[in-house]
Amino acid sequence: MRPYQLATPHTAHCDSEWHIDLHLDAAALRDLDPRPLIAHLLNEVEALQSHRERLYTVLAELFSNALDHGVLGLDSAMKSDAEGFDAYYRLRAERLRALRDGWIRLSLNHRPDREGGRLMIQMQDSGEGFNPTLLKGCRCELGAADEKLSGRGFCLLRELCDSVMVFPPGNHIEVVYTWRHAQTDPQVKTGAAS
Repeated sequence: MRPYQLATPHTAHCDSEWHIDLHLDAAALRDLDPRPLIAHLLNEVEALQSHRERLYTVLAELFSNALDHGVLGLDSAMKSDAEGFDAYYRLRAERLRALRDGWIRLSLNHRPDREGGRLMIQMQDSGEGFNPTLLKGCRCELGAADEKLSGRGFCLLRELCDSVMVFPPGNHIEVVYTWRHAQTDPQVKTGAAS
C-alpha cells in the first residue's frame, strides 16, 4: 500500500481550454461567498495573474447584481444618499438571512489563442430579471457614474469587458474578457548594465 501524497501546488499555464460551472442554492447563498474561491482559481492560471484585479471586479459586480437585485429583489435607487445606502445594506442582510428560495448559476469558459485568451463569464439568477433596454440610456462617460452611489456596475462591466450581453428576461448576463500575454517592455534591460 502506498502512502498518500499531497499534490505540489503549482500555477497552471493558460494554453488549455477549460470550463467551470457553479450552482448556488438559497442555503449556499446564505452561508458562503463564492467570489474568493473563484478569484483563487483564476489566480492559479499564470497568464491571468496580471488581470486578477480586473477579473475580480467583474466577478464581484456580476455576483452582487445577481444576488442583490435578482435573488433578493433590492432596488439600487435606495442608495441615492448615505442614509439610503445604510438602509439598503440593512435590508440586504435581513433578506439574506430569511432567504429560502433562489439560486445563482455561474459559468466560466476559457479558450486560449496565440495572443492570450478569452474568458466568457455567465451569471444567471432565479430573479424576475429587468428590462435591458433601460440600460441603453446608461451614460458611461469617464466620471459620470463615479459620483453616484448606485448604478455604476453596468458601466464598469462595459469598460472592463469586450462585450456585455443581457438575455431575456434580464436575469442572465454574459460578459467576455479578452486578455493578452504580458509583453516585455523594450525599455527594461536584463543582465549586464550598459
